[in-house]
Amino acid sequence: MKVVRGKIVSYALAIVLGVSTVGMPITAAAQEEQRHYDKSTRMMGDIFFVRPFALIGTVLGAATFVVALPFSAAGGNTGEAWDHLVVAPASSAFGRPLGEMPECRSSERPSGCQR
Repeated sequence: MKVVRGKIVSYALAIVLGVSTVGMPITAAAQEEQRHYDKSTRMMGDIFFVRPFALIGTVLGAATFVVALPFSAAGGNTGEAWDHLVVAPASSAFGRPLGEMPECRSSERPSGCQR
């Protein structure tokens, strides 16, 4: 009885190991497909949502810069105002590859983000 039970356990273990080894390439292919899907999803989200808002931000930032120009000139920070109000949104809209988003912590400024 013990011999039969041991053979059944060893056969079951061999079947489980055999099936799991066959499934490994399938799992790797599924992970690669998921990576491709994630990239295309990021690209679509970028082109339909992020870029239009970055373009709107560039236009609004330029308008705000023109309105704030006398005050920033008096304060001596015209270059800093230009960088934050116009250059940062414009570089987000036009200066990065499609689908690549900079990763930032909430304490960082947009110009200090790393890809």
